[in-house]
Amino acid sequence: AEAFPHPIPVTSMLPDWWKKQETYFENNQTPQGGNMLLTIKKCQAIFDAMTFGYYLKTPMDIYIDSTGDKLIFDIPGAAKEFQQMLLSNHLKEQISQYPVPEYYHKDIVRIHPMWLIKTEPGYSSLFLSPIHNNDCILKAIPGVIDTDTYPSDGFLSFFVPKNFKGIIKQGTPFVQIIPFKREDWECQESIGLAKKAEINSKKSNAAIGGWYKNNHWKKKTYN
Repeated sequence: AEAFPHPIPVTSMLPDWWKKQETYFENNQTPQGGNMLLTIKKCQAIFDAMTFGYYLKTPMDIYIDSTGDKLIFDIPGAAKEFQQMLLSNHLKEQISQYPVPEYYHKDIVRIHPMWLIKTEPGYSSLFLSPIHNNDCILKAIPGVIDTDTYPSDGFLSFFVPKNFKGIIKQGTPFVQIIPFKREDWECQESIGLAKKAEINSKKSNAAIGGWYKNNHWKKKTYN
């Protein structure tokens, strides 16, 4: 395995469930009642969210035991100094008012991905758990960093489900990075959107699949 797995475009490592998912119900491509029996695999919105940006992958095999009151984490076979460079934790007092879901351990593990994230001027980065991908049991605590002026070089924080005991293998996608352009926005009420949405809905229903992708979707590229 490589020393520290490189960040990769999400499109190069789609989750297994997506690969296994059929496009049509039971591979039946015959329209019924004017509609194709399509599955989630034909939902462009799901695909775009899932393939947005880049993955960070776990730098090493990480052993985690969340079965007790204290969260235990370790890098098997690694020197203590090396472990301190890769792993850390938050004190629970630091998030005493944070609404941690009941099914997560009260302790938080912090992992250094061993890569710096730098974007072009005017662009920030959203860090969050891989979207529609549950290959990793860790739940990233989302955050935004202005990575154009402050290259991200620190530990990332994660919740761990209770009663887990095992190894998260090196190279497991555990963070999705979505770069975005910083812009000022203003929310306004708009008249007539409901009518436009109704027209689009009728046009979409008149087509046998793919109307949104063929008429409105814009390709997103991450290399």
